[in-house]
Amino acid sequence: MNRSTKKVGSLVTFLLFMLSIFANLLFFSQNASASTKFEATWNTGSSYGLTNTLDFPLANVTGYSGSGLPQANQAASGTQGITAHQGNGYLQVAGKDTSTTANSYAYHRIYEKVNITVMSGMHMKYWVYHYAHTTTSPHMGFDLLFSDGTYLRDLGLLDSNGASFHPANRNEAMNQWVQVDVDLSPLAGKVIQRIVVAYDDNVNANTGQYVSYFDDFTLETATAAATTNPRTLTPVNSTDDLVVYTVNATEAPYSADNTGVNDAAPAIQSALNACFSQGGGVVWLPAGKYRMDTNIVIPNHCTLRGDWRDPDSGSGNYGTVIMAYYGANMTKSDPGLIQIAASGGVKGLTVFYPNQDIANVTPYAYTFEIFGDSTVGGYNGYMSSSIQNVTMLNSYRGIIAGYRSTHELHEIRNVKGTALNNAIALYNSADVGKVNQVKFKSDYWSGMDLTQFAGYSLKPTDSQVTAYTRANGTGLEIGDLEWSQMNDVALNDYNIGIHIVPGVRAVGYTPFSGMMYGMSVLNSHIGLLVDPQIGGRDSLDTRVGLTISNSTIKANQGIDPVAVKIQNNNGASIIFNTCTIGGGALNAVQLLGNTMASFHNTTFDSWTDTYAISASGGTLILEGSTFVPVLSATKKGANLQAGLSSAAILGSVISPAGSANLVANNAPLADVTRNDSLVFATHGVGAYLAKSSLPRPTNSNFYNVKDYGAAGTTANANPTVDDTAAFNAALAAAAAAGGGTVYVPPGIYRIDGHLTVGANVQLRGSDDIPHRAAVYGSATGSILYAYEGRGTSTPDTDAPLILLNGNNSGVRGLSINYPDQATDSAANIAAYPWAIRGAGDGVYAFDIGFVNAYKGVYLGSGGTADNHYINQVVGTVLREGIRIENSSVGWIEDNLFNITGWGRAYGMPNQLNEVTTMFPVAGTYTKTNLKAYTVNNSALDERMINNFVYSSQAGFTYWGNAHATAINSAHDGGIYLIDSQGSAVLNMINLQGCGCGNGGNAINIGGGTVNLFNVLTMEAYGKAISQTGGSLTLQGAAFHHGLATVSGGTVVMNGVLFRDSGTDVTLTGSTTATLIGNIGGNGFNISGASTNSNNIRR
Repeated sequence: MNRSTKKVGSLVTFLLFMLSIFANLLFFSQNASASTKFEATWNTGSSYGLTNTLDFPLANVTGYSGSGLPQANQAASGTQGITAHQGNGYLQVAGKDTSTTANSYAYHRIYEKVNITVMSGMHMKYWVYHYAHTTTSPHMGFDLLFSDGTYLRDLGLLDSNGASFHPANRNEAMNQWVQVDVDLSPLAGKVIQRIVVAYDDNVNANTGQYVSYFDDFTLETATAAATTNPRTLTPVNSTDDLVVYTVNATEAPYSADNTGVNDAAPAIQSALNACFSQGGGVVWLPAGKYRMDTNIVIPNHCTLRGDWRDPDSGSGNYGTVIMAYYGANMTKSDPGLIQIAASGGVKGLTVFYPNQDIANVTPYAYTFEIFGDSTVGGYNGYMSSSIQNVTMLNSYRGIIAGYRSTHELHEIRNVKGTALNNAIALYNSADVGKVNQVKFKSDYWSGMDLTQFAGYSLKPTDSQVTAYTRANGTGLEIGDLEWSQMNDVALNDYNIGIHIVPGVRAVGYTPFSGMMYGMSVLNSHIGLLVDPQIGGRDSLDTRVGLTISNSTIKANQGIDPVAVKIQNNNGASIIFNTCTIGGGALNAVQLLGNTMASFHNTTFDSWTDTYAISASGGTLILEGSTFVPVLSATKKGANLQAGLSSAAILGSVISPAGSANLVANNAPLADVTRNDSLVFATHGVGAYLAKSSLPRPTNSNFYNVKDYGAAGTTANANPTVDDTAAFNAALAAAAAAGGGTVYVPPGIYRIDGHLTVGANVQLRGSDDIPHRAAVYGSATGSILYAYEGRGTSTPDTDAPLILLNGNNSGVRGLSINYPDQATDSAANIAAYPWAIRGAGDGVYAFDIGFVNAYKGVYLGSGGTADNHYINQVVGTVLREGIRIENSSVGWIEDNLFNITGWGRAYGMPNQLNEVTTMFPVAGTYTKTNLKAYTVNNSALDERMINNFVYSSQAGFTYWGNAHATAINSAHDGGIYLIDSQGSAVLNMINLQGCGCGNGGNAINIGGGTVNLFNVLTMEAYGKAISQTGGSLTLQGAAFHHGLATVSGGTVVMNGVLFRDSGTDVTLTGSTTATLIGNIGGNGFNISGASTNSNNIRR
């Protein structure tokens, strides 16, 4: 959800935030046609988002009555006896011209932040009714402001009747509805920033009252007749899934040129528009070269997919190559080459800029842009945009998200390339984005294979590229992301490797907080730079901060390089574990502001100044860290300077042992402790062991449920025909043939019964990438409306909606909605069986969207589920999200549960209202009932990464003899962050939670062996830690609010900060406690018997 709304602290602020979204963004009609990019109807009660401010000072115009200002406002049909063209409202524009001797005009801003790129074939259309008070009324019409500062009125375009499209030259017939149509194609590439409506009398002759009514305004592109039957193919380059596509952009009527000679962007856009009009799916770009002189927009529930050769594997042709000519000399804020809407994505593309010259570098717009909620008409730009399997051979700017407007749930996976100025810039995300398996380095350009690029002469040397990027480039730029999760990101040869900066969100601003694992920054000038407050905006969320583990950050370029430079001054925390920092920097670390910088089991390998670490602010924690060079008078450890509050330097591995050169204490007021003899635990977890490939059927058999009689509907309403039998017939046919893919074309399907997916069968929807369950105009994706089992008392044993019944059976690319679930009260929520349940070797579910599932995915029920795989299952679950048991190994990755899955189920008949019902109904229920992630008995090697939940009773539950390793886990707005019982064995690295005053316990331990590394929580928990048994090791943590109570078991705490004053840890009963090197807000205070030492104040 847009969780910043919850965190701002008052309902008033929340409502202001929501209103800012609605007022500026939600004017795009859900019922817009396939080719419509923007639509306004001004019907009564609609979110028309009018601003009605003057675009510039008016001249010789007053209000309609002769005083005040002229007006541009929504009015009900029937005003002055005029019936709306359609619907029950329209835009009324009225005023009074007061001069017959001078030019008179009034230009009203109607919509701001439109940010729609004009493309070939785009038209602006509207209906107007000029009311005949005087002859002045016809001199009225719409105008557009573009991002380059020009206005449509000055660009000489004519309408479809050959009339000038300047408001002063409009002269439509009076007292009747007339349609106006102007072809904007000559302006392709321009970006519409503002929509204006105007009265303009430039003939200086008219005077008196004027009033006109405008209705059914659209910006739209023509949609060609389409061949959208789903098909399969075998690409030139192998893939780990079966390619299923609905439109081939090189086929008629689109006929995109794949030789790289002619501009293919208009044809590709037309193919995408056709895909959107048919409900979504995949637009296939075969191997070849596609010139793009203009940019394109990937619509909702559509994926632009190409034939991709991994540049790190093989040689020769790259497959599908975008030859980029668009965007030269553009800025950071200009539209990207490929813009991606909500639930849209790109997969399998290589992008190349033929005119880029390292000897004379040209700035370009970003190659990929996730633009957010206002860019293409509101919410249809907001959630879940994906970039997968792409190469950027020589981008100037690579990927940007959220810079121009708020977004959520970006997914960036398996991205490689060379980017000269900036690889990735991520801003303004109100829910958890994922960045996985990213690599940027110089030789994707300098070492590019020229097989596909005959005659290309601008290939640079590697030293030319690195010289430029080391002087000018930033690898990863991070603004106001909330709870961001990153893994396996490599950034080589940048001036700044990772730069955390103040963000851009206008309302409800929340600085960055996040988790990073497996990061690598090499050959930088500054490896990690955390900015101070700028313009009243912090770069880090003061309540939490950042955790980093298993990462390498090295700086050795330019003047006075620094590996980690922390300037943040607001009390946030940055916790490192199992990292290598230095690489020949002047200093490995410079701590300059009031931040707790905590380094555990970290190696400082090389530095050129006297000191590896310079600390003049905040709190410095060094526990179990290694200084590689032999310490001496010229090579020392940490310089503690005036301004530092406290430091604990414990268990350091140094040579010679006990050297006085480890610490220079020049901070006389600081609370400083040193003890070299201590030994600290290590988590022992290496690189995340991801599943090697996506699960899929072992054959290419293909079945379409439509061929078996499935009806479905494309309307935004409940389908009436039960398609259970048709689905099961297709599934049975696939199972009888030894497996295959059963495809569900875009649409909404009623399922009154239960579906059975047999061995080696995949039930597959049209979404090829992660998505949210929502309808955007014509685009539905594949949605199942489930009616079975309402009110059951035995949901765990009843037949599920989808039964995975055999080895390698699975489901992907679908959405699921329960239309009959109660929407009026949390007390009326009804139980349903599991949406997806099953067992078998290799069972799986990925790219699934839930609107309101009572129980989500349960694998290992009634049998083993070895090698199971769950990825990008997102949306609202009410009672249980994911439950796993009876498995030797399995993966739970990149999932997210949030009540906004129901609140933002756009186009669904049972969508909750975000303001009035989402929190009281869904939020109230999930907060006291939902167990989001449960690893249960006999799940012996569960591998979890990048999982999140908002508003649940328990975030992560481990019971019985479960064994799990979890990386980058987060729970916002719930009761228990983690709950461990029985004999579970758990290693969690990078864990973040928010108690939000709900009275729960962040860490609730009743049994098992629980090892937690790098933990941050914010807002109040009843208790930060409640332990009654088992064994807890907690290393590197910061609790914003809440203290610890331990009444049983064994506990070890090292480097743990309790920011509240009072008794930090209360020990009772038969407890064995070792509390060393911890930090308290007012000194570290303990009640009860323990082994403790070297604890300090913050």
